[in-house]
Amino acid sequence: MAWTYGGIRIFVQTEDESTSQTIARLQPLSGETIKQYFGWEEEILKITAYVVGEQDANVLKYMCQSSGTASNLYYDTTYIGAYVLHSYSKSRKMSVSQTLRADLDCTAPVYLVEMELYPE
Repeated sequence: MAWTYGGIRIFVQTEDESTSQTIARLQPLSGETIKQYFGWEEEILKITAYVVGEQDANVLKYMCQSSGTASNLYYDTTYIGAYVLHSYSKSRKMSVSQTLRADLDCTAPVYLVEMELYPE
């Protein structure tokens, strides 16, 4: 599976989606609860993926800390959409000789990252 986010190669392990409604509740002192429905939020995409190399991991971190600029998400050549990286966490994984990216040294660090992407 060839995924890219903002031009960075990611190796997706899991892909989850969630959505929610925006509901305001008013709890009067007596009587029933009054609810007002304002609509729904866009679907949130949660991805767990491997990222190889210190540079790509740092670029994703910077994208999360930037001013909310959206980047394109692709699966192979299929355009998924433009998403803003809302949250990002990484943990370095033990790898003796990484073979995910042949263009990088076999000793390049391998990270398991979790990304929460919001549609533009």
